[in-house]
Amino acid sequence: MSEIRNRAKQGEPLLELSAFTNQWQDDRHVLVVLARGIESNDLPFAVTEVYEDGTESDVSVTMLRNLLDHFRGIELETQRDTMLELGEIEDPDEFAPNDEDWTK
Repeated sequence: MSEIRNRAKQGEPLLELSAFTNQWQDDRHVLVVLARGIESNDLPFAVTEVYEDGTESDVSVTMLRNLLDHFRGIELETQRDTMLELGEIEDPDEFAPNDEDWTK
């Protein structure tokens, strides 16, 4: 607890997540839980997006939800493209996701 308290006092992040890393399967669920907690005011956290140059910008709950939807869209495009490449489907209109929507 003291580490969390000290990080918060110093304005340091309590948690850092990056999309599509080796831990993405777990991290994406953490993001959804955090988004729900922030939306319901159960978690008094702020989310920021950190860019490659080190700059940061605040992310509203609406923007966080939009980012989650965007990440899901990338996953679906990748699934569809892979299925097309492997010949599992012949037309993009034949695509159906092979997993549940984790953003809900």
